[in-house]
Amino acid sequence: MDSIVGKRFNYLTIELIYKKKENYNLMVRCRCDCGNKKKMRLDNVKRGKSKSCGCQEGNINSEQQKQYKQKWVNQKKPSKKNLAKLYLNDKMSLRDISAELNIPNPTIWRWMQEYEIPSRKPGKPLSKETKILKSIRT
Repeated sequence: MDSIVGKRFNYLTIELIYKKKENYNLMVRCRCDCGNKKKMRLDNVKRGKSKSCGCQEGNINSEQQKQYKQKWVNQKKPSKKNLAKLYLNDKMSLRDISAELNIPNPTIWRWMQEYEIPSRKPGKPLSKETKILKSIRT
C-alpha cells in the first residue's frame, strides 16, 4: 500500500496513508498543487471525485459544464405530436423515451411539461389524454 505514496491524481499528490479504523474508509493526506494539505478518502481521490483541495472547484465545474453542454447542444427537440404519440399512444415510459431519443429523463419530463402533456396514472388513462390525442390527430 505504500506504493501509492507519492502518486499524483489530478491536482493531488498522496503524502501519507493513515491507519485504517474498523468500518471506516481508508484515509490519506494529500498535498494539492496550490500547497494546501488535506485529509481525504483514498477511493474519492483515485476515482477523481476529489480532484483538488477545493482551490480548483470553479475551474473543474466550468469544464464539466462545457462538456455537458457540448454533449446535448445538438439534440433535436421532438415535436409535441411525436412526444405525445410516444407517451400516450405507444404507452412508452419516460425511461423508454429517454433511451430511444438518447436524451436524459429530466429533459424529456421538462419538454412534456412545456407541451402540457399530462402524465398518466398507473393503469387508468386520463380523460385529458383522450382529448389531446383527438386534437393531435386532427
